[in-house]
Amino acid sequence: MPRKTREERAAYQRAYKQAHREELAAKKRAYQQAHSKELAAKRRAKYDANREEILAQQRAHRAAHREEISARKRVYRETHREELSAKRKARYVADARLREANRARAAAYQKAHPKESAARARAFQAAHPDEARARKVKHRARKIGATGAYTAAQWQAMREWFGNKCLACGATDNLSIDHVIPFSAGGTNDITNLQPLCRPCNTKKGKRTTDYRDPTMLAAFLATLTTD
Repeated sequence: MPRKTREERAAYQRAYKQAHREELAAKKRAYQQAHSKELAAKRRAKYDANREEILAQQRAHRAAHREEISARKRVYRETHREELSAKRKARYVADARLREANRARAAAYQKAHPKESAARARAFQAAHPDEARARKVKHRARKIGATGAYTAAQWQAMREWFGNKCLACGATDNLSIDHVIPFSAGGTNDITNLQPLCRPCNTKKGKRTTDYRDPTMLAAFLATLTTD
């Protein structure tokens, strides 16, 4: 039987791979899983031995395919928006140095661009009043050492749950956030310590601890938060 030529062997290998694609892929995954540490060590060793060459190749590839790479990144960010947002939030919460660095950058920008910062703050407050209020109260709570925090979505849900009205007088306009137990009395800044009051009733209540919320309605509302 005549020996196959190189072209014939290559054609046979291509045909075999095409016919056994799934089987070969499964074997490859199984091998990679069984030898993950060994393969990772080889990749690290290869990278360490050829670091400059690999970096140069990566830079050249990015330069040659800049638009294609940017388009892929935009699509990925768009399709994984919530996942990426959750990762950023988790990283921010876990990394105290990152939080401090962000605050330092924000303070430096505000000092260098006071007019622009004030305009952006006014625009944000007009477009997102609940979130702006939540941030302001959170900042005040942090300064005086009060624990807990609530989100704008939680406050909006509570306000709607109680009928978008003042729980003291029933007014439906000029609603504000009241801390049932004031910060000065050791109250927290989480949703369990909030109630909607109109500004006059909030001012009248002052630093007293007065809970206008119906206990049954409050318990039902808090249960909705724990099941979300």
